[in-house]
Amino acid sequence: MGGRGPGEIVRGRESSNCAGPAGLRVARRTSMPAKQTITSIKALRGKEIAKGVTIKPLVGDHVMLNYVELVPEAVVALHSHHHEQLGLIIEGELEMEIGGERRTLRPGDTYLIPGGIRHSGRAGRAGALVLDVFYPLREDYLKLFA
Repeated sequence: MGGRGPGEIVRGRESSNCAGPAGLRVARRTSMPAKQTITSIKALRGKEIAKGVTIKPLVGDHVMLNYVELVPEAVVALHSHHHEQLGLIIEGELEMEIGGERRTLRPGDTYLIPGGIRHSGRAGRAGALVLDVFYPLREDYLKLFA
């Protein structure tokens, strides 16, 4: 697939010699749309964003999908951002507080968090696996992989 290998984030159109640390290639943003990409979660490089919370992003031109692994009892502190966020619980339990409402989410449960709404999360005793989608792109997350 065009020379891409495990652990790469592909964003926009790739240009030559965009190698980052540890062999990670982050394509520079251009006016060209992102190329189609098929990969495995196992091939995506992860980064810890909070103690016990690791993200593995797949990045398009305008939207970001994060595979989120939370160890047992891991906490995502109360915060907000301007991004719209959608989520799906894949495994485990996640106690979420969204806009002051607290719920325990289980596999198959989803959530929508409009930009600017304060929210937090805490994984259950077995941890959790979550898919998060952000629009627009989380530039702060992209910088972690640069």
